[in-house]
Amino acid sequence: MIWKLAFRNLWRNKRRTVLTISVMVMGYSFLVITIDIYEALFLMSIKATTDNYLGHITITKKGYSKDRSIYKFFKTGDLPNFSGFNTSYRVRGFGLFVCGKNIYSGEVLGVNFEREPLIKSFKGDDGFVIGKGLAKILECSVGDSLYVIGNSLNGSFSTIGGVINGIFSSGDRIVDMRTVFTSFENVREFLNLPDSTFHEVVIRLDNPLKSLDVAKKIKVGEDFEVKSWANYMPVLWFYMRMWDAFGIIYDVLFDFFLRKEERICNVNGDRGKEEVFVCFVVLGKPVYGVFQFNNRLNHLLGHNGLTKIQPNRYIQLRIPNIL
Repeated sequence: MIWKLAFRNLWRNKRRTVLTISVMVMGYSFLVITIDIYEALFLMSIKATTDNYLGHITITKKGYSKDRSIYKFFKTGDLPNFSGFNTSYRVRGFGLFVCGKNIYSGEVLGVNFEREPLIKSFKGDDGFVIGKGLAKILECSVGDSLYVIGNSLNGSFSTIGGVINGIFSSGDRIVDMRTVFTSFENVREFLNLPDSTFHEVVIRLDNPLKSLDVAKKIKVGEDFEVKSWANYMPVLWFYMRMWDAFGIIYDVLFDFFLRKEERICNVNGDRGKEEVFVCFVVLGKPVYGVFQFNNRLNHLLGHNGLTKIQPNRYIQLRIPNIL
């Protein structure tokens, strides 16, 4: 009996019922499409940011992510075999880069060039591949000589040199200004590290959104820590999680305001306002959300976005040509 009455009441005002159902179908369809586009944009942004440099999961000695101390290294036998993952091992050092009469500070990464998407088209050998921003600062180009000056493990003065074999552009201004890639052997010689030692293991996944779940399943020793890209970019992760709650909040607000406006319209006897309100709530909210997301994402991924590091203006030093 109740279902018959409900169905009969639905068709008392056919125009209102058809319009409400049509707008709800259109609105929820648009909402689903918006969420898919949102997640696709986030996935593209995360992959573009993490694939080239950070990686989706990093495995290091405990505390290495805080200070990146050159003393916190490990040997390949200290960790299990990650044959099921796309991994790349790294050795990291820090120093001054000298090209001609220009000097600038940054990090030098010893890598396997074939395992790094950003630079796999270059040949490492005994040379260097430097960031586009660093090349501009040092006023150097492919074929020029580059020297790295710093301290080794025992605190002694250390230096390595070679030819610049290539210049990369990662899309991250900080990385391009402060990073130099070379071979494992070069960085180990620079830091006076033993053979087969590394500072971190980087894992890349097909879907970086699953990095937190995968990181929890990776078992390593007590002296190691496993971190996802979300641990390094909490703001970006927050924006992504916030969208998951949007659908639920939207449903609650839609039902609440619809019932509220329906009660007002029933009192005033104005059906037209209710129909306009339904169109506005169902279609207007997702459109507004898309524009808001676009503005926030552009700000987040801008020059002052993903990392909180604000680089100081570099000082170009003129030094005697003694190298």
